[in-house]
Amino acid sequence: MDRPHKVWRHTIGDDPARDACVWHEEDEAFYVHVSRTRDDALLLIQADSALTTEVAALDAATPRGQWRVLFPRVHDTQYEVGHRGGQLVYSVRDAARPNSELLAGPADDPLGPAARVLVPHSPSEKIEDFVIAASFIAVFKRVDGLQQCFAYKAGAACPTLPAPLKKGSRIAFPDPSYELGAGPQGDWESPVLRLAYSSLATPASTLDLDTSTGRQATKRVAPVLGGFDPANYKCERLWAASADGTRVPISLVYRPDLRDAGGGGPQPLLLNAYGAYEACSDAAFGYTQNRLPLLDRGFAFAIAHARGGGELGRAWYEDGKFGNKANTFADVVAAGHFLVEAGWTSPDVLCLEGRSAGGLMVGATLNAAPTLFRAAIAGVPFVDVLSTMADDSLPLTVIEKEEWGDPADPAAYAAMAAYSPIDCIVPGGAYPAILATGGLHDPRVGYWEPAKWVATLRAKAQPRGPVLLKIDTGAGHFSKSGRFAVLTEKAMELAFVLKAVGRLGEKKAAAAV
Repeated sequence: MDRPHKVWRHTIGDDPARDACVWHEEDEAFYVHVSRTRDDALLLIQADSALTTEVAALDAATPRGQWRVLFPRVHDTQYEVGHRGGQLVYSVRDAARPNSELLAGPADDPLGPAARVLVPHSPSEKIEDFVIAASFIAVFKRVDGLQQCFAYKAGAACPTLPAPLKKGSRIAFPDPSYELGAGPQGDWESPVLRLAYSSLATPASTLDLDTSTGRQATKRVAPVLGGFDPANYKCERLWAASADGTRVPISLVYRPDLRDAGGGGPQPLLLNAYGAYEACSDAAFGYTQNRLPLLDRGFAFAIAHARGGGELGRAWYEDGKFGNKANTFADVVAAGHFLVEAGWTSPDVLCLEGRSAGGLMVGATLNAAPTLFRAAIAGVPFVDVLSTMADDSLPLTVIEKEEWGDPADPAAYAAMAAYSPIDCIVPGGAYPAILATGGLHDPRVGYWEPAKWVATLRAKAQPRGPVLLKIDTGAGHFSKSGRFAVLTEKAMELAFVLKAVGRLGEKKAAAAV
């Protein structure tokens, strides 16, 4: 089923045949997972669909007790839950609070009249996560598309929480765009908040903030082999205007010395985008590390934070799904045009890439603007939207209807038909060079989708370069197991891009060796 749907209670040493099933999720749209609150007080079972959450709890001291549903299933309502001092601290997202609100309520009736708002909903600030400790609560938000963290003191001796939280300290970071999240936390009583941070020029870093003193310390920076020097790379945060006037953020990294050496004019650029599932394509160093061979050969790398992602709040996501899905592709096209018009690159050396739902983005974007790009990589691309969404026997189709729509609904069918890449190929279109990849054992995007797409492109379009298909017989939705297999696949993709722009034979910049 490719879906966790049962929770069993097992006593160590007992015959597993005697295990008791304590939760059975029969709705195929829901996935189930088990967790424990950070203070070790409660065990939680959480059932999630794309839009809806249900949470049951059990006192950790009585594991053979009865599970109680504390947050019942209400369509289009999602929760994240923690526990502190006899209170459940939880975030809720629903139609009235699309960017989430943080509340606290009694552990036996968290949604009842005693519940109090700690951090109210804001139409411009999205609550993404929170960390609870004995002496503080940290709230992670998105403000104007950037992740921010606010640390609030909450005394250990106080069994209840103030309403609302006050005097939160915002933690500052040096880069114009970055990725920020909660790292693995230490002891419950510790005043230290651990953060995970990186940017397109800053390797993955572990930061500790002592909430009792305000002091911040960098505890570890992940090593990068090959003589990497972050001073050689520069980050920018830019804004493009989409077709309807919406401002679309772009994160960019490049080597100033190589750009200056070329006179500061157009340079090869690889543009990445995703734009689905409210997933945020934050400016993390993982993007840069896999593309250093490009940057050190004079490329720039950019991420278009298109609608359908969650970078600018829930409305940013809603404005890029269902009948609004075309906005995702319009945003990527706008980002490409902006980078050309601003002098960063030109269509002769501009390349596009995306994976999975990002592969859908590639296919639809190329249909909309086939001559804007020199080359494109579509990794395990979801390009046969109508066929896949009409087949409930596939592992993910049922849950995916809350992302793309149900083709049984005429309006949803029409919306999908208007952008489904394989169904919207421009006859005779001058498409760029394309590399499409798939995995024979992929349970998310069947290998036949890129195969059908490539065959249709070859039959209907007039590409300006090769249209290549690579199906890995040993891979699933991701690459083969092992880091070297991942690197081999990435090297093949980078070689394709370098070949497309005529730089495959160029040596790595001397300053980076």
